[in-house]
Amino acid sequence: MVQEILDKPVSAYMHEVKTVVRANGTVKSAIERLREEKVDQVITYLYVVDNWEKRRLVGVLPTRRLLLADSDDMLLGDLMVSDVQVLDKNVTMGEALRMFDAHKYLALPVVNHDGEFLGAIDVGVFMDEVGDLDRMERLQESFQIIGMRVQQVEQSNVLRGYGLRMPWLFVNIAGGLICAAIATVFSEVLDNVVVLAAFIPLVLALNESISIQSLTISLQQIGGMKETLQRLIREFIKEWKTAGMLAITSGLVVGIASVFWPGHLWPPLVIGGSILLSMVVSAIYGLMVPKILHALRLDPKVAAGPVVLMMADVTTLIVYLGFGTLILL
Repeated sequence: MVQEILDKPVSAYMHEVKTVVRANGTVKSAIERLREEKVDQVITYLYVVDNWEKRRLVGVLPTRRLLLADSDDMLLGDLMVSDVQVLDKNVTMGEALRMFDAHKYLALPVVNHDGEFLGAIDVGVFMDEVGDLDRMERLQESFQIIGMRVQQVEQSNVLRGYGLRMPWLFVNIAGGLICAAIATVFSEVLDNVVVLAAFIPLVLALNESISIQSLTISLQQIGGMKETLQRLIREFIKEWKTAGMLAITSGLVVGIASVFWPGHLWPPLVIGGSILLSMVVSAIYGLMVPKILHALRLDPKVAAGPVVLMMADVTTLIVYLGFGTLILL
């Protein structure tokens, strides 16, 4: 039942809003309009439109700002919040829920593709299902990160369960075979520098962890807001900086720890340097792959996990062993 609600569009649950005002109206006119409308619902926000004909949403006005305005003659356009998070009428309730969780709003306006204000949806819609929803969300996130939907697994028989899970195991098998081939190609450096082989599990674990962290953040960012090039660049730069700091710290810690293994000082430099480079790349994979899948109208929650892990493992081994061959042989 909960999943059925989350898969429906927000237009099915939005409500008509009487607290609509014009940007060129005044505080006094807004209060008079609310009295005329005889609003019988809790007033969380006033929704500001450009005019009554097109009703293009240009901002929201919290009731606190309206009541505490310095003058009754102040224009609502000067009081409103113009940077508005909106929901397209076709996004799902699940995406709406993620936006409520991310921004902590009490209500969100719903618009069409032209920006015309259609209504609003408030957080109370989810309250009746909150107990089951909390459980469902945790299960969904855990299963979807490895390529399955909870509902599919719960309702499947043995053969269907096999069919749902095996394709993603094939992705893992393919990644493992590629990694085995890479290790074979670089067998010379592994034979001559044993410490590199000893640190492979740790290096892979670090890259898999940072890629899944970035993937989780990316999935949370995919919601009702339209993905623009400017927003994508801003997210990319932020993740690149964060991943760089994490990679530097991890590379230094592991590199210093590897000094205590028998051998020369070059292997620790190779280990630390390859961790630095591969972790940044793996983080970018985690950020970008879900967005690419979403743009292709594929389900990133199901497909992104196995794909990102395979890409992170393959890239990490190439960087790690390639760097080792270049420096140590």
